Amino acid sequence: MKLSGLKLRIRAIFKPDTVERELDDELAFHIECETRKLMAAGVNAAEALQHARARFGSIPLAADQCRDERGVDFFETLARDVRFALRTFRRTPLVALTVVSTIALGLGVVTVAFTFFNMFFFRVDAVRNPDELFAVERPTRPGFRGHVPFTWTECESSSSLPIPPGRSRFTIRISPARSRSSLMAQ
Repeated sequence: MKLSGLKLRIRAIFKPDTVERELDDELAFHIECETRKLMAAGVNAAEALQHARARFGSIPLAADQCRDERGVDFFETLARDVRFALRTFRRTPLVALTVVSTIALGLGVVTVAFTFFNMFFFRVDAVRNPDELFAVERPTRPGFRGHVPFTWTECESSSSLPIPPGRSRFTIRISPARSRSSLMAQ
């Protein structure tokens, strides 16, 4: 696209009345040139104008084709839609308030949901080497998947903790640490 074409498109967006007037003048100029050519060939003025318009075709159709070639139809349509929406909201302010409130509430809910999921599921733990983390667990009874907390000094002081009453054997299982998301899922 040339710079002159870009300038025309920008003018068409910000000064549509001027561009439309220039388009009408240009179309009239083409018809006038054809009329003069026919009059130079010996046709009277009224017939020359009629033949020139017939050769040129539909003037509104030609104007529409020129507008389509400008490539600013999207912006013109958007501007018309925004003006229509503002007029409608001015006539029915309760509907406008309802629409704006619904959009604001929806955006707020999405923001809260994303913040929650980001905090618990998407965020990576801030640890230098996450593969080297381990969780120390001790089962409370066979088949129980819960965790019983105990201190690191208990684990460090002895390789085996005291055997709880009613148990013959007690083991400490060291497994790779689970992420926050897998702990939340339990």
